[in-house]
Amino acid sequence: MLTHGKIQGIAIDYLTHIFNVNDINFKYISASEVTWPEALEYIKRHEVVDMVPTAKITNERKKDMIFTDEYIFAPWVIFTRVDSDFISSIDDLNGKTVSVEEGYVMHQRLRQDYPGIHLKVVSANLKNFAQIPVKELSTGLVDAYIGNLLSTTYTIQTKGYTNIKVAAPTPFDNHNQAMAIRSDWPELSGIINKTLASMTPEEHAVIRNKWLSIRYEYGINKIYVLKWVLGVIGIAFFIIGFILIWNKRLKTEVILRKKTETALKDSEKKYKVLFNNAQVALFRTGISDGKLIEINERYAKMAGYSTIGDCMAKFNSADAWADTSGRDKLVETLKKNGFVFDYETKIIRKDKSLIWISFSATIFSEKGYIEGSIVDITKRKQAEESLRESQSTLKAALESMTDAVFITDANGQFIEFNEACATFHRFKNKNECLKTFAEYPDVFEVYLPDGTLAPIKMWAVPRALRGETGINSEYTIHRKDTGKTWVGSYNLAPIRDKEGIVVGSVVVARDITEQKRMEEEKVKLEGQLLQAQKLESIGTLAGGIAHDFNNILYPIIGFTEMSIEDLPKDHPIQENLEDILKGTIRARDLVKQILSFSNQRDIEQKALPLTPLIKETLNLLKSIIPSNIIIEQILSQKDIHVFANATEIH
Repeated sequence: MLTHGKIQGIAIDYLTHIFNVNDINFKYISASEVTWPEALEYIKRHEVVDMVPTAKITNERKKDMIFTDEYIFAPWVIFTRVDSDFISSIDDLNGKTVSVEEGYVMHQRLRQDYPGIHLKVVSANLKNFAQIPVKELSTGLVDAYIGNLLSTTYTIQTKGYTNIKVAAPTPFDNHNQAMAIRSDWPELSGIINKTLASMTPEEHAVIRNKWLSIRYEYGINKIYVLKWVLGVIGIAFFIIGFILIWNKRLKTEVILRKKTETALKDSEKKYKVLFNNAQVALFRTGISDGKLIEINERYAKMAGYSTIGDCMAKFNSADAWADTSGRDKLVETLKKNGFVFDYETKIIRKDKSLIWISFSATIFSEKGYIEGSIVDITKRKQAEESLRESQSTLKAALESMTDAVFITDANGQFIEFNEACATFHRFKNKNECLKTFAEYPDVFEVYLPDGTLAPIKMWAVPRALRGETGINSEYTIHRKDTGKTWVGSYNLAPIRDKEGIVVGSVVVARDITEQKRMEEEKVKLEGQLLQAQKLESIGTLAGGIAHDFNNILYPIIGFTEMSIEDLPKDHPIQENLEDILKGTIRARDLVKQILSFSNQRDIEQKALPLTPLIKETLNLLKSIIPSNIIIEQILSQKDIHVFANATEIH
């Protein structure tokens, strides 16, 4: 509420108390700077306004913002002028004009549920627009106004509107209000709820009594009744009527006071219900001795007791600390800072078992006690320990693997990798390894099996982050800085959450450079073996032919030798027969070579004179080369021998 240029009100006092207790810096923005609908819209968008101190909780609003616990409770009532017609319920407003604030809950409810009521909507862009409906009622521009009892009666009192009264209740119950906070600040909601829960009844009363000491009328229009009575009975009964009205007013004030007392008791009862039914352990203990002053049921169960009374009688918080010096340190911190938040320690329950707790508290040194809340975090601690053990096991497993393993998040940040990963990428150790995939293209080039340069999207990590899986995907990796090149075989897969969304990747890589070399060597040897087998087949075939050819040559040699012996030495065909004999002997020696090649006959080696062989070769060349080429020969006079097979050397 903005009054005389100053932001104030019951909600502001609560908010100021909460922020001061928790040492939170804040800045108020008045309604003259930002309208109510604009404030709610800003909270949705996380801009300009981070929270509003009072707002009605609705299902629609809960979609876009967080609400604290309700802390202001006030009924919706109908306000009219004292000279208005009698109004007993909201149904009497059909056909009448009612003023409402734009964007407020009552605006929405009346428009939706009571179409017979004429609404005069006050624009949220007007200065102090929340006070305008009351002014319009006072000046006669509207017939009625429906508002919450607290803020409306405060406006009536401070503005001096003496012609407005409470005419009737509404079917809308209480206008309970909470604080609305931007959806990404759940921590602030928790701090506010804890502080509200830790406030004493006296602290609540100080704030509420400051703003709620208000009187109002409720019931029949006495002036109208009085005029009617005076008109009928006359002046003679004026004094009697005046006395009756005065007594009625006194009776109304008594009833109002009783209602106020009842409301206060109801409020205290609600506080007790909230305190005892809170889902966290709430307490108030002595500073020096740790004696329990007040606890709720959750605290008793956490300590191992079935009832609050049993816990209060037998349990001492100072003796429950597993670390005996821990409480003294905590009290010192409380005295120094005024509060602690999420202080973790272990305590001893009734059955001597240990549990982990998260402790948040505020110290009230002048009153001699500590107030706060405790959350049992034993399961969380056990889960954290299990997680650490799992991580240790995973780390040990990774480090024992000879294959490179690396795990990334959805952004390509490396979460975990082993020492083999450093070896695979030709780094000296893990410290040299790159921390993000985005750095890899600066250091490495990757080629596909066909030798083409692989685009980055075809690398293992991007493929896995797109949801692909791969087994034995082969890449050739080249380091730009060192020039080293090797071949890797990759298995890759995405990591998905419970909803199936890809949140990371896991890649396993193996250096198969030596394996590829051995495979290539194997292929080469297999080719050589095949060639040898072919040659062996040819040799076998040639050996068979040579045997047949040999059988043909022996008769020719035999008969030629016999003919040479039978004919005279000077016979004209003697020279031809000798040439035939030489040719067939050469053919026989050639058959011996073929048989030697086919491994069907041992090669016979002996000392052979080299000079005759050279002369024979020269004679052969003379018959082959052109006649214009002259061959000069200079042979040694010494006998030179070589150890060889005569057939092969011919």
